[in-house]
Amino acid sequence: MTFRRPLKINGTSGLIEMTDANLDYISYLIRVSWAGESNGPGHLTINSAPGGYSSIGAVTDQSRSVGRSQTNIGNVWGVAASNSNVAAPGTLSNVVYTMYQNYNSSTAEPADAAAWNLGPLIPKDANFNNLQPIGYIDGTKTLADVYDTIIDPTIQDVEGGGVGKFHLATAAPDVSYSSTGFTLANRQVTASNTGGPSTTTYTLYKKVSESAPTTSRPVMYNSTNAGFIEMTDAQIVTFFKPFLYNRVNEGNRLKYTFGTSSTGIDAGGSVETFYAGTTTASNSTLISGHTYYRDVTSLSTTNYYLRLSNT
Repeated sequence: MTFRRPLKINGTSGLIEMTDANLDYISYLIRVSWAGESNGPGHLTINSAPGGYSSIGAVTDQSRSVGRSQTNIGNVWGVAASNSNVAAPGTLSNVVYTMYQNYNSSTAEPADAAAWNLGPLIPKDANFNNLQPIGYIDGTKTLADVYDTIIDPTIQDVEGGGVGKFHLATAAPDVSYSSTGFTLANRQVTASNTGGPSTTTYTLYKKVSESAPTTSRPVMYNSTNAGFIEMTDAQIVTFFKPFLYNRVNEGNRLKYTFGTSSTGIDAGGSVETFYAGTTTASNSTLISGHTYYRDVTSLSTTNYYLRLSNT
């Protein structure tokens, strides 16, 4: 694995390789910018699939109709008529919620030497005698420097619960998560109760904030005096974020799944409850007067898990 670190200014003069703690600041900038997008690569939606989004799983919310088919019949000599065929079973309502992920936002890498020079400088040798832009050594692309040193650790920071991670739940895990506006629901009636179904709403959240690491910026080539200059935050994001996009679009990084398998990194989930049957017509229950209903039976509960692949 290639791991050539960008250089930063050492105190008031000279250069030094960035430490892991220094690189955390670069990761932080990339993730905060990426998480702030509404439709970025790797982002999730529910029942909304713009171009390039692919299904990662679905849940069907099933619910019986309100009141479970109440009906009226007359009394015979003041006595309720036979319950046989009194009430029909409640009708079934299905709503499908499909989770989608964006895999169609690849971005072009720097096109020429001038564009590569807008990235951080790394040492070609141990003595720092030959400084070259990361990912472009002696006029040849060396993308492993970019991915191994910056992008893959950035993805691992998301997997570890950092800014950019998605989470499905009835409430945000903490104040650092913001609602995406996408939801799914579980409707459930209550046995021996003629009221309508209650609804539990699950919201898709995205982590958008965390404590910022100590500021530490790499240096880049300064075309004005053929020297070097410290990069700005905006320059760091502009250079590196396209590489994050391309890594995600490979299809095996920051990949989520939604279904009944709990394998992977926990990103929340939902519960689907459903009464599969009703009592028989002969067991219809008198509510009052001439109104009968058939109760729900055979409650099933299925857990659905939103999971992030561990790379």
